[in-house]
Amino acid sequence: MNAPENKQLAVVQQDRGAFDLSPRTFQEALTFSEYLANSDMVPKAYRGKPADCLIAVQWGAEVGLKPLQALQSIAAINGKPSLYGDAGKALLLSHGCIIEEDDIEVIKAHGKAACTITRPGRPPVRRTFSLEDAKTAGLLGKEGPWRAYQSRQMAWRAFWFAARDAAADLLRGMGGFEEAIDMPAERHMGPVDEVKPAEKPALPAYPQADFDKNL
Repeated sequence: MNAPENKQLAVVQQDRGAFDLSPRTFQEALTFSEYLANSDMVPKAYRGKPADCLIAVQWGAEVGLKPLQALQSIAAINGKPSLYGDAGKALLLSHGCIIEEDDIEVIKAHGKAACTITRPGRPPVRRTFSLEDAKTAGLLGKEGPWRAYQSRQMAWRAFWFAARDAAADLLRGMGGFEEAIDMPAERHMGPVDEVKPAEKPALPAYPQADFDKNL
């Protein structure tokens, strides 16, 4: 369905002559989300879903991503927003973080990936993820990226461990897509059976004669 013609999306003029489609009001955000949901230039998960587009745009704003960046960088896994690894690195780099990672060949040789993240004025944070860790988590040989790109997946795990520990304030509670896809889906156990207490038998009527006597 095409967006209503009478709705005009505000274009914010920049000093350099370019324009920015970032909405400035809630109504503009609603209109923008309709345009996004009707576009083939957004991921399939967002097509035809203006509400999801709106929430993704807001999540992007929370961590400093513009609307189009947010839609390309945020995915919902089990109902929780997750950042793709490249976007997570870009976010940290934009705040002056230094990211040091092992080369893939080093990871293959040692069976362990390491990542060190250093923020300005703070001590370095180094985290690792090994083949033993992957085995314990039930990831080795798992269908998908873990079977095709085992070393790369280990590197992503090490990065996200370090990123969440070193820059939780920058990520605002969002984790990594590369971690989230390995998490088991939430299971609905069904409605809870309500157990009603057993009804107590009604007491027999108190004879009026006995009542008058006692009174």
